[in-house]
Amino acid sequence: MYPTTLDRIPQVKQTFLHILSQISPISHLFRTNNPPSDLELQQLVPILRHVNTVLCEFDRLDADGSLTAVSEPLEHLHDALQGAISPIRRLPTEILSQIFLECLPCLLICDERTFWNSLNNDEPPWTLTRVSRRWREVALRDQRLWSSLDLDKKGLESLRKLRLCLQRSGNSPLSIDCIYPANARPLLNLLSIHSARWKHIKIRGYLIEHCTRVKGKLPQLETLEIWRWPDVNRCDTFAVAPMLRHIEVWDSLAPIRIPWHQIESLKVHSISGLAGIFASAPQLSQFFLYWFEVAGLNWNRISLAKHSGIKTVYIEEISVLKKLELSSLESLEVADTVSLPVPLSQITHFITRSFCRLQTLILSEVDIHEEPEIRALFDCTQSLVNLTIKDSWRRYKTDWSIVMHILTIAPSQPTSIARLENITFDFKDKAPLNFLLLLEMLESRAGLEIDEANQVCHLKSINLYNLPNPPEGQAFSVVLRLHKLRSLGIRMNLDPVLF
Repeated sequence: MYPTTLDRIPQVKQTFLHILSQISPISHLFRTNNPPSDLELQQLVPILRHVNTVLCEFDRLDADGSLTAVSEPLEHLHDALQGAISPIRRLPTEILSQIFLECLPCLLICDERTFWNSLNNDEPPWTLTRVSRRWREVALRDQRLWSSLDLDKKGLESLRKLRLCLQRSGNSPLSIDCIYPANARPLLNLLSIHSARWKHIKIRGYLIEHCTRVKGKLPQLETLEIWRWPDVNRCDTFAVAPMLRHIEVWDSLAPIRIPWHQIESLKVHSISGLAGIFASAPQLSQFFLYWFEVAGLNWNRISLAKHSGIKTVYIEEISVLKKLELSSLESLEVADTVSLPVPLSQITHFITRSFCRLQTLILSEVDIHEEPEIRALFDCTQSLVNLTIKDSWRRYKTDWSIVMHILTIAPSQPTSIARLENITFDFKDKAPLNFLLLLEMLESRAGLEIDEANQVCHLKSINLYNLPNPPEGQAFSVVLRLHKLRSLGIRMNLDPVLF
């Protein structure tokens, strides 16, 4: 193609062949993704500059586009030269290694919908070794890339690759996902040899019987997640793990022995035996309760679970709050994942019963539409500094007008949450939103001075996400008033950005 095209203009052909002769010694850079040496880079830059000059001349002469086909070879060469000197080829090793690490999903947040498989040749880190010589060297040298192990269903092939990963991971701590392995016994036997390096492990309950040899040999284990505990005898595999701090269990905790006295974070999908666990875990500071089936649950048989050290709680089943009492609670996030509405009063009763000084409250997809319930909740959280309300994508759940009215500081009504400093509202693009009420509330809390008489703080940050568009006649006024709030020194994040 090139000779036929270039023969139309002999001078162009001569220029093109001259450029090709210049790049001939470094043509290997166009066949690989390897970075150029300093000397090769010094050769490439003037060649690229020359090609740019020629292409600019083509653009000047080619008013009718008749020379496009003639210039195509030079354009292809220009792209190849640009690729050869691309900064991505010459990134410092430390930055490249960090980018590689970001390519790996975090095993601690993977779930059944995650298809990443660390033993698959078509997934990172394996694919990173096939881009260029340098990438391969960096990938093989970084032990951290090979220390996240997601065991797949491919049996003996996985065993061979697992052995290779363990070799390449050196002495790095291991994160292990052992939820769906085929040929589990040899895989776990191999992993058990390296139990001193286990740092995080996610394992299906029935597989623990293959891990008995690791008992007492888990000096680095920090996180343990157990899925679907089976009907087996009481297990003490993890009874001795001096660094174990974080536990997640999907079923009843009854069959497993854990050093509860050192656990700081607990994630559960059941409240069976929770009162006893709280009593055995004095160091517990974080508690997460994810949704579980409560239909048919006999609440009268569930004991009140009390704890004086838990500071952070995340709850997806609001009705469970009636069985909790947490006197040191500082941060509460309630996410209503159940389609049936739950009275907001259950949150109020929990906070009142706990007699805690709550600092942060996050309400996500919770029904907020009854003024007496909203006012009662805000009245029992006067210590609140951070308030977040997230509406639902599925349906209207928040009456924003009532929320704005109650939060507005006015002489005619008692002040709710006087110490509030940071407000985050996620409207989910839902109309109607009364922008005038919103602005009135924000402005009432944006004074430069603290009202010492009423102990009212001024706002420090405002975050408004998924805002609906202001009414056409109010848009300019809304933007102007928000800009004035920002000029007072209040940090403001708006999505979409209005100014």
